[in-house]
Parts: sequence; C-alpha cells; structure tokens
Amino acid sequence: MLIITAGAIIINNDKKILLVKRPSDKKLFPNAWSFPGGKREEWETLDETVVREVKEETWLDLVSFEKYSFTEYISEKTYSINHLYIGKAEWILIPETEAKRYSYDEIKWLEIAFSQMEIIEKLHNEWLL
Repeated sequence: MLIITAGAIIINNDKKILLVKRPSDKKLFPNAWSFPGGKREEWETLDETVVREVKEETWLDLVSFEKYSFTEYISEKTYSINHLYIGKAEWILIPETEAKRYSYDEIKWLEIAFSQMEIIEKLHNEWLL
C-alpha cells in the first residue's frame, strides 16, 4: 500500500525543533518522537496537508514554510513517502498536546521515529539546528 504524507520541520530563531510524541497505540514507532505530520487526504495538496496536520497535532499555525526534503519508509505491506517542509510557527502550545521543542543535544537522547534522525543530522550539519 502506498501512503503519501506531509510533515513539518518547525525551527524558530532559538534553533530548537518541534517534535510530537506518537501515541502508544500506533503500530509503527509507538511513543517515539517525530515531526508533526500525517497522511494526505485525496482532495488535498501537500501544502494543505502539512498545514492541517500541524494544526491538528500542535494547535499551531505555520507562519511560513517551504519544501525541504522527503523520506521513504518501506515495510512488508507499506511504502510511505513523507514530504517534509521547513518552516516557522508561533510558539503557543496548548498544554495537553504531546509537542515539545528540543535542541539538537536533547534530541540525541530521544527515540526518533522512521528515518527522521537522518534529517535532523542533515539540519545540524547545515547549521540550522
């Protein structure tokens, strides 16, 4: 099954990145941290998907964003392509969300979902984190 997703790499001037904790009932990477994002609905563009998913998972509105990269995840039954955008948002988080901002040094101690640690390393090497 092919799954198309869109996610946001949200970094503001303090060079901390926003990650969300995946629910414990997820089949893949339960309780791991990832970029906010999710599946594209049939009627949506990828831009619309990333805006909607960030809002659903963090209550944040993206201030600005642009396409950055993509990752692939392959399992026995699934091929997933995750389009990643890099952007900024206002840091007003609703307390009940599982979203937190982390520095690069803090991220190294977290369990990161999918292959997103590779993207985090790339961001660090580009001096964005």
